[in-house]
This record gives sequence, C-alpha cells and structure tokens, in this order.
Amino acid sequence: MPMNVPWRWGMLLALAAMLACAPSPARAQQCWVQNSFGLDFGTVTPAGARAGGEILIRCQAPYNSHYYFTMCVFLGPGAQGSINPRRMTNYNGAYLDYDIFAEPAHQQMIGDVSGPQPVYQLHAEAPANDIVEIPAYVYGQVHPGQSVPTFAQFKEVGIQGKLLYLFSPTQVPLTSNCSGGATSYFSEQEIVAWFEDACTLSATNLDFGETDTLAQPVQDTSSIRVECPSGADWSLGLGTGMNYAGGMRRMAGNDGQIGYELYRDPARSQAWGDTGVDDRLSGSTDAYGNPVTVTVYGRVPAQADMPPGHYYDIVVATLYY
Repeated sequence: MPMNVPWRWGMLLALAAMLACAPSPARAQQCWVQNSFGLDFGTVTPAGARAGGEILIRCQAPYNSHYYFTMCVFLGPGAQGSINPRRMTNYNGAYLDYDIFAEPAHQQMIGDVSGPQPVYQLHAEAPANDIVEIPAYVYGQVHPGQSVPTFAQFKEVGIQGKLLYLFSPTQVPLTSNCSGGATSYFSEQEIVAWFEDACTLSATNLDFGETDTLAQPVQDTSSIRVECPSGADWSLGLGTGMNYAGGMRRMAGNDGQIGYELYRDPARSQAWGDTGVDDRLSGSTDAYGNPVTVTVYGRVPAQADMPPGHYYDIVVATLYY
C-alpha cells in the first residue's frame, strides 16, 4: 500500500497542471447600443423647431483579429404609430408632427427596417482586443405651419430602435441594409416639446389710389392676416398713426396732410382704434388653427383739396391674446 501513494499524488499534480493550462473563453466580435437618444425640442412655435441627439454605439473586436463593422440604424414608429410624419401627443386629442433625420439638412429620414426611407449606415474599425465607440447622430424637426392647443407638453414614447450590423476581419462589409446581420435592440429616452402660445400678423397696404378732388369721400380696404394656435381668443387694435391730430389719423405729404379713418365694419360706423376692448376687433382661431383674415375699411372723408402729391401714413397693428 505505501508504494501506491506517490503515484496517486503524481496523478493529482498532473491534473492540476492540465487545468492551469486550459484556454480562457474567446471574446466574440459584436456591436451594441451603449446609450440611446432623446429629443427635447423645448418651446415650439408655428415656425417649427429643431433638436439633436446621439445614439452611442460600441463595437468590439475579438482577441486575435482586427475587425471591420458596417452598422445600419433603424427607428420604428412610436406609440402614435406613424412615420413621416411621426407624432407627439398632449394626451388630450391633439398632435404635433415631427420627424427624425440622419443629417442636419433634414433630408434623409430615419425609418423602420421595412420602410421606404434610405438606410442610415455607419462604418467602424476595431483593433484586436479593443472596443470602439461610434456616435450615430440624429436630428429632429417639428414641422412648421402647425397650430395646436397651448400650455401642455407634447410627448412621444415607445420608439423601437434596431441596430443591424455585419463584420469582417478583412474588409468593410458592403451592404444596402445590413440584411442577414446580427441585431441589437434599443429604445428612445423621450421625445418632448412645449407649444408656445404665439401669434403672428401680416398686412396688406391700404391704398386709396388717385383722386382729382377731396370734395367727395374716398374709400378702400386692406386686410390683416392673424395666425394663432387653435382655440385662441384674441383682439386686434390699430394705432393712431404717425401724424394724428384733431381726433383724426392723417396722411402726410410735402405740402400738407390729408385726414382719414379706419373702421371695423363695411358701413364704416365702428371706428377701429387701440384704446381698449371697445374699439378693437375681437376674434378667435378655430380648432384647426386656420388663419383668420380680417378686413380694414378705410375712408378719406370730404375735405379741402390739397396740392398734388403722394401722401402716406404708418399704423401699428397690435394683437392681444
């Protein structure tokens, strides 16, 4: 029996040596999304808005080889279920349209794997036993010309992102859409915006034309276009102009002034001023945010003739909402 003891220890030592020499598991090549993106448009007006974000991708090469990667980034529809346009909601029946692009010119829209949009493609090289980071920049745009209820946050969640990628130890993989490659999934952080209670005005000139005499009244009209968020109530006032005197607006020329007045109604019985709610024009924007065009009724009352020439005035229009 004692003769067998060294032999058994020899086997144990040999086994221990074999375990110490066993190779560690090999690290495979792969890509994944380290950090997903969010878009905060801040305060948005009918002129639209833009915001940027970044999807941070990491690609890893194995221990024994330099690797090349081709990556394709796709963004599915969010909770509102659409692309081109995508939509944020205020969760009270209103929507704010936007989209996400692959470049700051906002031409290449980012869509889903099965969508018609061009593929957002990136490339990278990773040295052996190394990890590289690739930022995939995204550019959001809220489309201009929208009018929605104000003082509420709009939001989109639930965008399912897909990162498809191919790899090769010899060259950059050539592909149109990374079909057949490996897949990594990710989600957006949040898409948010606040719509500003903003209105804009535009006006046409009130041109009374030409006349040979001021012994008879001269009348004409112009228009003011009011654009406000849907459901907004507003009132519009017109100032007294640059040459107001004697209780009347006046157009000035080289040799004198010609009196005139502005009214809110075709009969020219309701003077249009800006001293308070009684002489301003009140209105509202419908639920669809359609612009409202109002008419300014002008009249040059009968008065003494003035020397021939060009007479003009500037009146400031002020919108209250």
